[in-house]
Amino acid sequence: MAVAKRNKQGLGRYIPADVRRQVRQRDGFGCIICGSAFYQYDHLGVEFVDADLHEPEKIVLLCGSCHDRKTRGALSTETIARHAEAPKCREKEFSWGAFDVGVTTPEVVLGSITAKSAMTLISVDGEEVFSISPPEGENQPFRVNARFYDKSGELTLEVIDNEMRAAVTNWDIEVVGNRIEIRSQLGVFDLVIRSEPPHRLVIERLDMVYKGLSIICREGVDTTIENDGAILRVQGGVFDCDGIIELDNGVLSVGRMCRFVTMDFLHVGSGSSRSSPTLRPSISSSTHVRNLLNQGRNEPCNCGSGIKFKYCHGAVP
Repeated sequence: MAVAKRNKQGLGRYIPADVRRQVRQRDGFGCIICGSAFYQYDHLGVEFVDADLHEPEKIVLLCGSCHDRKTRGALSTETIARHAEAPKCREKEFSWGAFDVGVTTPEVVLGSITAKSAMTLISVDGEEVFSISPPEGENQPFRVNARFYDKSGELTLEVIDNEMRAAVTNWDIEVVGNRIEIRSQLGVFDLVIRSEPPHRLVIERLDMVYKGLSIICREGVDTTIENDGAILRVQGGVFDCDGIIELDNGVLSVGRMCRFVTMDFLHVGSGSSRSSPTLRPSISSSTHVRNLLNQGRNEPCNCGSGIKFKYCHGAVP
């Protein structure tokens, strides 16, 4: 087993998790100079080679560019110390970073749901909460726009034309490789996003509530969508459509505008006694719901229940 490299004081490079978290929380989860969410930990006032202890007071967050400037002697310790007293993220109230999105429609994974060619992934009463916009010009990227919230309905992360803004009001935000992790307390994740540029964005974990709409995602596990006691659970599905998760005037639906849908399993139910399972048949794991192509909201559901599509496999009232 390789031994971790230590400096001349015998100090290892590994900074304890609680110390790193204290530094992130204090600096606003981004570079103290430019606000970039893609940061590194840098010892202030003393180089690592001479450090004898990992102390939060002597560590700051610097992005790769600012750290390189410091290493090259183009950024002074005095300037870094001055910014440490007023970190850029604290000033702007968010840390920022850009997603690398390509010139073809990105694939988005929401827990167990894989959306291909989707323009609207989450909408609430006509308001697009998570959407994809076409490029503004030739050889320009598609544009991701989204707002993610925690269980209390507080904004955790916003994406505007591929640029993310992570609120400094979060308890903790950690960037590890191509993953962004937002926690509300130790071990409790509100959001985990994994970027696989340039054509894929994966929501590994999401636990959010917005205007009564609750979405709980875990990659590879059922996605649970709930509103006013009505529950949709999607165990696995590939959607080539526009309008994945919708809440419209209290009616909850998944894939209502689908041109083609393949679902491994869709369980529709409710904790309320008002819901009758016999009126909302489950789709078995072997069923491919191609017969829902261009299904009108007010037409009888093609599953044969005799119920309008919007009240059957298209929605849960």
